[in-house]
Amino acid sequence: MKQLVVVNSFGPMASTLVSGLLETMGYLNVPVRKLGLHRYLMGQLSLDSGYMQSRIENILTEHAKASLSGGVSVMDRADQEAKSRVDLDLVRDSLEAYRAKKFGSIQELYNATKELYAKAVTYKSVCYQTGRHIELTVDVPRYNFKVLQQRYLEEFDSVKFIHLHRPFRTWIASTASQSFVHPHIKSRYYFFPHKRYEDFQKYEQTTRSAEGIQLEFSDLFDLGVEQLYDRISDYIEGPARPDNLREIDYDMYGKFVSFKKAFTPFDAEVAYLSETSLDYFDKQIIKNNFKNPFGCYVAWLKYVYDMHQFRQKMKSIAKAQG
Repeated sequence: MKQLVVVNSFGPMASTLVSGLLETMGYLNVPVRKLGLHRYLMGQLSLDSGYMQSRIENILTEHAKASLSGGVSVMDRADQEAKSRVDLDLVRDSLEAYRAKKFGSIQELYNATKELYAKAVTYKSVCYQTGRHIELTVDVPRYNFKVLQQRYLEEFDSVKFIHLHRPFRTWIASTASQSFVHPHIKSRYYFFPHKRYEDFQKYEQTTRSAEGIQLEFSDLFDLGVEQLYDRISDYIEGPARPDNLREIDYDMYGKFVSFKKAFTPFDAEVAYLSETSLDYFDKQIIKNNFKNPFGCYVAWLKYVYDMHQFRQKMKSIAKAQG
């Protein structure tokens, strides 16, 4: 049976961990996002627009180059050897047929797009049940989610929704870490805690009462992989739990990670934002609902200070290591 599992998240909420676990249930798990699916579903892109076709070709071209990808955090991603994830030569003929095909539905286009990428993968042996896919979303607050969910159900044979959640305090610390190490200086400084809180709240309001299964960040690490597997599998009507879940490596968006590393919240062990800053965010942003302009400005200054402290520490470590 064809089935799409939609995993909704916003920022660092361990969606790739859920995707890696879904792979053990027979779903295609590949490092592909932002195919424009929601725009197709909401009528912003026509079926014959060619957007998804162009997007997957760009992704294939980029992933054929050696690069860093995946892992449990930005630090883990950097601690690996750059490598390619696909070989374009493996899909030359398939790509020609894909370009020429006139698709009759969004589901047909989406499945063919994901399966084209799967044929090109070189970093692992791809194994999945045909028609079983995972959609990792990052943009649901942009849409009327009730309408979007209905459109999913109209266009796909079977759809299941998993909504991920995380406390704001640890979420913003992990989100800040991504900006701390960003190569572009503008991205490092254009991080405004009160705006991030506003975006975070929009996601929560959009998904908290939505149809599907709600998973807290703590559920992923505290339930135990066996109970977590059963909870997800029961909901999506998946297979019985295998016995080796603690013995295998998990593909987390293009990088394989051991069970122990995958199911340990890595960023909880690293201090990106100081406790003083986080306490200030609690007081000035959350309790005041970001209505105090001066408090929001001070919150940004605290972020900038923590970012400089972190980057200086990383430089000192790199210098000491030679």
